[in-house]
Amino acid sequence: MRMLKDDFPADYGLVLRGEGGDLLALDKAEVSPLFRARKVLLFRGFDADIDRFKSFTSAISGDFVDYRGGSFKRDKIQGDPTLLSVTSA
Repeated sequence: MRMLKDDFPADYGLVLRGEGGDLLALDKAEVSPLFRARKVLLFRGFDADIDRFKSFTSAISGDFVDYRGGSFKRDKIQGDPTLLSVTSA
């Protein structure tokens, strides 16, 4: 599956755009080194629900941390402390 890449403004992290493609069809051997090198990946435009996203992320990493605070209020998704949404403070 074709995957487009955009840098974050501060050269930290990477935006991966899927143009409607299936998240689970991504080549994990390509995504894993991007994650290790850039530390943050933002997935945009992929066909994925919560279960598919968790399945994909579990396949490329098993080291998840819960949110420890910051400038945004974060809500747990389906009670998972490592899967969060950003809401207004």
